[in-house]
Amino acid sequence: MVKNWDEGNQNAGPINAAGKHGATGQYAFQYFTGEGTNIAWAGLGLQAGSDYAPLAESFSDVLNPGWYTWDISALARAWVRGDLPNYGAALVDESGYSASNCDYREFASSQALNQAQRPILRIRYNPDVPYVNAGPDQEILTWDGSALTLDGSASHDRPGGDDASLTYTWKIATPAYGSQLAAEPAQTAKAAFTPDIPGEWDLQLTVTNNLGESASDSVHLRILKLSAAHPRLYLTPARLAFLKTQAVPANQRWI
Repeated sequence: MVKNWDEGNQNAGPINAAGKHGATGQYAFQYFTGEGTNIAWAGLGLQAGSDYAPLAESFSDVLNPGWYTWDISALARAWVRGDLPNYGAALVDESGYSASNCDYREFASSQALNQAQRPILRIRYNPDVPYVNAGPDQEILTWDGSALTLDGSASHDRPGGDDASLTYTWKIATPAYGSQLAAEPAQTAKAAFTPDIPGEWDLQLTVTNNLGESASDSVHLRILKLSAAHPRLYLTPARLAFLKTQAVPANQRWI
C-alpha cells in the first residue's frame, strides 16, 4: 500500500453511509468497530499507483483450496530501514476489480474460527545484512546491439557499516532463449553488459560486506529488436509452456 487506510474502508462501498466505512470484504466491518477517519480509496477495488504500488512484490496463481505463499522480504526490509513508509500490503487479483465479475477468492483472516487456517507471517531478521539494489528493470524494444549499463550503486551496507568495503557480484540468472553467452558482467557496482542476442534476461546482483553477510537482488532486461511497423506477440518457450499448463477448463482465469 502507498497510503494510509482504514480497515474495511471502501469508496462507494455497500455500507458507506454516514458513520460507516464501506467494505473491502464481507467480514471487514465485523472485524473493525472503531470510528477511524474514513479514508477513501481512489476507486472501487483499489487503484494501482494511487492506493497500492503498480508493481507486485510477489504473486501466486490461486487455483485450488490450500496454503499459498507470498515473499515480501524486500518490502519488509525497506520498511525496517525507513526506505519506504509502512502502510501494509494488499492482496490484489491481477485481473482487476469488476462489479459484474463473480470470480472471487476468499482467504482466511486473522479472525478465522479455524485457528489452523489463520495466515502466518514468517520473519527472518539479521541486522548485519547489507541492502542491495540491482537497479530498475530495463526495456529496449529497438536494441541496436550496444552495451547496457547495470547499476547497483544504490546498494549500501548495514546501518553503521562500511559502504567502501562492499563487493559486487553480477551473474546471468536467466539468459534469453538461445543465448550462448558465458561471460559474466564486470564485478563492480556499475557494469557494462552486452547480450549476444535479444530477448528476456534476468541478472542477479549479490552484495557482500566485510562481515561476510550478503544480499541479492535481480533486474529484468527486456531487450528486443522489433520494427515499429510490425508489432508482434513475443513468447519464450518457457512462457508458452506455462500458459499451456493454465489452459484447462477448470481454470476460470484462463476462460
